[in-house]
Amino acid sequence: GQGTVFTVWLDAGEPGAVALLEPDALARAPVAAAPAAALRWEFPAAHVLVVDDGAENRQLVRVLLEDAGLQVSEAENGRVALECIAATAFDLVLMDMQMPEMDGKTATARLRAQGCTLPIIALTAHAMKGFEGEVQAAGFSGALTKPIDVDVLMRELAQRLGGRACEGPAALPAATAAPPAPTEAPSPREDVQALVSRLARHARIGPIVGRFVQQLPAKLAQMDDALRAADMPALTSLAHWLKGAGGSMGFDDLFEPSKALEAAARQGDDVAAARALAEVRRLGRCIAKGAELLASQTEVTQA
Repeated sequence: GQGTVFTVWLDAGEPGAVALLEPDALARAPVAAAPAAALRWEFPAAHVLVVDDGAENRQLVRVLLEDAGLQVSEAENGRVALECIAATAFDLVLMDMQMPEMDGKTATARLRAQGCTLPIIALTAHAMKGFEGEVQAAGFSGALTKPIDVDVLMRELAQRLGGRACEGPAALPAATAAPPAPTEAPSPREDVQALVSRLARHARIGPIVGRFVQQLPAKLAQMDDALRAADMPALTSLAHWLKGAGGSMGFDDLFEPSKALEAAARQGDDVAAARALAEVRRLGRCIAKGAELLASQTEVTQA
């Protein structure tokens, strides 16, 4: 609960003995993806309800579960989830904790009061010490943290739905940061480095990531407007969205500054909020640069 800082020194040898790469060559270099565990998952027929106010989170989970053979339905809040469960037979529910209209805790409490015995797994970005006891007391069967860890999610579902891991092609590479392309920096002190989602090259998830990248500038503009207007509830909501969606879309670097922005906005600390938003905006420029680089590499590959 305290955190630890590690400093690592690596001996790079004599610089004069190593051939240095020019910026133009770096810009043309392909975006490398670290290898992932060669696992795929298979499940018997089962129906899962995914409840989350973030469309990106729902779409990501839908792709992952449908690829494993599961049937998936979606609900954008707890109220809609109650309606779905009353009308359809499900085998398991993935329930976000914080949603508008009706949050996951309220929805789960109502389901349990009605005698519902379905496994209900909480999805929470607030994995503080003791949160397991809190979600258990609320009636949840278990809890998973956001951003979603694919391996942990699939293992949890496998235990409850009888799934199994099989050898096969890896689907989700690790996060990647591409070298910076030659560009004019926004300021003398800032080096805009291309940031590419670890999911960008996934055949079915890649387009979802692309839609997230396209809408990010508008969301950042809304955050700027909310901060200028001192509309902290709106800024809190936007930061909460980015904290969950950014990580789920494979931009893990967005999580900590979005978390800091949400906390500052909730506390009404405009100075800390401005500082966190500046970092979020910097990452937004890196993501935009990564999208440009990825598009140029795709054009070259197709040509």
